[in-house]
Amino acid sequence: MNRDTDGDCDRAMVFLSIIKKNLDGKARLKAAEKRLTDAKNGEWLSDTDDWIREMLKHDNWQIRNVAVKLIGEGKKSEFTEVLTNFLTDGSQAGFVRRNSAISLYTFDSVEDTVIRAFFVGLDDPYWEVRTECALGLSLHGVADASMTASLIAKIYRKPIDRIPGYPIFWPKRIYREKNFEVRAALLRALGSVLDNPELMHALEIPLSEDIWKVREAALDAFVRAARRLRYPGDRIKSLLMGMDLTCTEFIPTFPIRRTFKQLTGSDNTPSVPEDGITYHAL
Repeated sequence: MNRDTDGDCDRAMVFLSIIKKNLDGKARLKAAEKRLTDAKNGEWLSDTDDWIREMLKHDNWQIRNVAVKLIGEGKKSEFTEVLTNFLTDGSQAGFVRRNSAISLYTFDSVEDTVIRAFFVGLDDPYWEVRTECALGLSLHGVADASMTASLIAKIYRKPIDRIPGYPIFWPKRIYREKNFEVRAALLRALGSVLDNPELMHALEIPLSEDIWKVREAALDAFVRAARRLRYPGDRIKSLLMGMDLTCTEFIPTFPIRRTFKQLTGSDNTPSVPEDGITYHAL
């Protein structure tokens, strides 16, 4: 009987210990989220840098995730190495990897190690990580032949010279990347790094996409690359004349039409000089 009583007491103590640990964890997470909210409101507590260093080692991924977000909020580039390690570490939670990418690309400039980490992240099984890594490349990538080739291979299943031109009946099977949000982000990245006007076809193809978010990304990428590479104005005009500018989101104008106007200065078909396009707010 005594042994049974002792056993019940032991089990009760274990149960109470688990409850206390859970309550302590929730309290710590709530405090961490409060610190993040304060930082977003412009209040950076004096001990936050030390808190980040400690919490990056915490065994609760949600608390590590808050620490990662704080790094981006404060643009604390001294944590670059930790973030690149988190981004490329498959054992980290998907949200931690995703937010590591976001925090990294908020920095004003990044090192080559970060660019390499973004490329590693393009193969992440979690689509949001791939999306944010592609956006990181769109913000920090520079014109480069190797990057151009790698991104084209990430987007398409076959060489682009074997894909019909724009406008086409859209064959989904040409894509290697099936997630349209990742695809849109990859196109934005390609617009930043594309180095050869002969490869502009890779950005022309999605201008006839049936998903408007991909069309908008392709439009943005195409015009930025065309500007940088001084793509022929008559070619730009012929491509953009028949482009579908409608979309399902209305706020209170079609976002794709807004992007088109920002890039070309026109709500409709732009007037394109022979030596290039007139660019406005890029």
